[in-house]
Amino acid sequence: MSFIALKCPSCGADINLDSNREFGFCSYCGTKIVQDKQVVEKHVIYDHSKDVINNINMGHKYFADHQWKKAYQCFEKALKWDSKNGDANKMFNLLVQRKNSPNVYLSLTGGFITSYKIRIDNLYDYKLTPGARINLSLDKGKHTMVLQKGDMMSSLCFSLKDEFDKVRIDFIVPSLSKKQLKFHMENV
Repeated sequence: MSFIALKCPSCGADINLDSNREFGFCSYCGTKIVQDKQVVEKHVIYDHSKDVINNINMGHKYFADHQWKKAYQCFEKALKWDSKNGDANKMFNLLVQRKNSPNVYLSLTGGFITSYKIRIDNLYDYKLTPGARINLSLDKGKHTMVLQKGDMMSSLCFSLKDEFDKVRIDFIVPSLSKKQLKFHMENV
């Protein structure tokens, strides 16, 4: 016969309980003591290598399709499971750079060497000269931009859907006889 050393949960006394019995009583305070079954804690290790590969493959697909936010999320998830994955790190860092870089690129071609006034969202004023570039970081959402010089004016509206969205706007100054400035806009 063997004994199990226990402590009384009521008074804290040391008790030796017969291992063949499921319960006993504290000889000091009379509290019923139930022998606990020993629970073996198991740690399950899950292999995320397939998840990492799937997220990297999906990230590359989204990247190729210019779905920057979805690509970012895929590479971020892959790095949670495998923080040392070189491909996921490289692509994630590229997307972080994109996210943190200016999202509106302005340029002006044609015209004379003079400056044009640009007003954005009726809040910000800039001067743009032919051949110069202005890089801006605007919040996501809808924006209105007006380029003006004297009586020549051009306005446009555009949207930035998220922090990865980028737009390039090239204003084109026509000949002196035309009063309307033209522009070419594209997502980059």
